[in-house]
Amino acid sequence: MARVDILKVYPGLADEGRYAEGGYGAMVSAFGQRLLVSVDEDGWQGDSYKLIADGDEPGQRYGVLIFGWGSCSGCDAFEGCSTVEDYQQLADSLQDSIKWFSDKEGLMKYAEEHDWKGDFVWHSSTFHDFFKQLLEFVESERE
Repeated sequence: MARVDILKVYPGLADEGRYAEGGYGAMVSAFGQRLLVSVDEDGWQGDSYKLIADGDEPGQRYGVLIFGWGSCSGCDAFEGCSTVEDYQQLADSLQDSIKWFSDKEGLMKYAEEHDWKGDFVWHSSTFHDFFKQLLEFVESERE
């Protein structure tokens, strides 16, 4: 997948000292055409869980993106960015962490067979909300 050009996501960054308006939302939107499921922890720190689509039916891919965030530059990668290069590295890192699936069957197989109990997300009720919505999406959209 082609890299996201961070200056197209946050054009104001081209001006010295400007902040990237739009937060993680603008960055995640640039990774896919549609946000299908989105669940975020409610607090000053936590995790975000996203299911995105890249392309159009038939042939679109489905991506699962899970990332953490905080409230200050010491505990949140986005808040810690201060240069265009920092934002670009963060976008590249998040984009690389997306798990892509070529179809709903592959997404469902991953959801059912992945060892979620071994992941840090297992203990989060927000993750379980996301997982339920992901399964509902796949089941409702299955061909």
